[in-house]
Amino acid sequence: MNILQGIIKASINKRKAVYLMIAIVFILAFMRYESTTKSLLPNAKFPYVSVYTYMAGASPSNMEGSVTNKIEKELNDLSDLEKMTSESSYSSSVVVLKFKEGAVIDEKIRLVQTKVQNMKHGLPEKAESPVVEEYDINNSPIILIEIDSRLPYADKKNILKDVERNVKSISGVSKILISGMEERRIEVVPDLQKLEAFGVSEIEVIEKIKSAKSTLPLGSIIMNGSKYNLQVESQLLDTQDIGNLIVRKSENRIVYVRDLCEVKWVSHNAGTPFKITKSEKTPTVLVSVFKRKSADTISINKDIVKFTKHYNENRDYGDILSTSVDVSKYISKSINDVLYNAFSGLLSVIVVLFFFIGFREALIASSVIPVTLLSSFLVFEHFDITLNIFSIMGLIIALVC
Repeated sequence: MNILQGIIKASINKRKAVYLMIAIVFILAFMRYESTTKSLLPNAKFPYVSVYTYMAGASPSNMEGSVTNKIEKELNDLSDLEKMTSESSYSSSVVVLKFKEGAVIDEKIRLVQTKVQNMKHGLPEKAESPVVEEYDINNSPIILIEIDSRLPYADKKNILKDVERNVKSISGVSKILISGMEERRIEVVPDLQKLEAFGVSEIEVIEKIKSAKSTLPLGSIIMNGSKYNLQVESQLLDTQDIGNLIVRKSENRIVYVRDLCEVKWVSHNAGTPFKITKSEKTPTVLVSVFKRKSADTISINKDIVKFTKHYNENRDYGDILSTSVDVSKYISKSINDVLYNAFSGLLSVIVVLFFFIGFREALIASSVIPVTLLSSFLVFEHFDITLNIFSIMGLIIALVC
């Protein structure tokens, strides 16, 4: 009690020093607030690790036998492994590892990465290097960029290139995903009567196309109701290049692919998102933007919105880019709610105390609320706490109570 009385007495005797300390707290807190990471959810670690592998053109059964099973066998002896599940689909494989509670996930990720790298030579040559990722609760888009899907294909491709280049250059952006953009592929449809007339088999045409050395995914070839996915490794860039491939050569005649098949570009779209307004339902290409774990959502989204406005101002099409599902708006609203509650509490304390003890005393007592609120930002970074819906809720409860 004597110590507390001493602090109170010293504070009264050295009022200017106390005012200076409060001012310093305010300044430091505002500076710290600007640098505090703002996100929708807190950074939390879950005992899950995923291994993704991509191999273009591979069927689900091929992916399971040549990729998924090998990865599972390699990772099956990891310590603290509680459960392992997998899924093999067209061109991709996903293996999910669940570790026991208490396992050090960062250490497990390093072990998985090491094991995967060591067994990479055992995978097919066409398979890309497996990607190891930790389950992240914040691994969801922080904003969506919308492009009108009714624009010409070439224009959309150019716009997407500009968007991808500029958005990825923004500090804190980890990746972007594009959905709703049709894929243009080359389709080879043989004429069975012509095959019979020239005495050429279906397999001979397939092997001739596949033997051309290229890096171009051709899409599919349909023969007798059967669909073959082709992945060619050559410099074939157009339908004309495919059509000019020689299937059979003799002294009398050269038989080309174009003599036997219809070679054409086709557009494929797995699903087109729609932007619904009051007047119409517009097909849309969506660009989903993801952030790095420690990046600030609000500052990233501000830069993205600024980019879209600048891009629209310099194009003849009008407003071809728009944004939606802006998570930063929700975070900003939550922060504003805290500030509103703090200001309301401050005003209420001043009014109530003013009637009982006077304005000066009320002003001094009410200063505790903003000082307490702002000083909490000083320790956020030290304890690796982000400004998210949970920490904001804690601040609101503290103010109310």
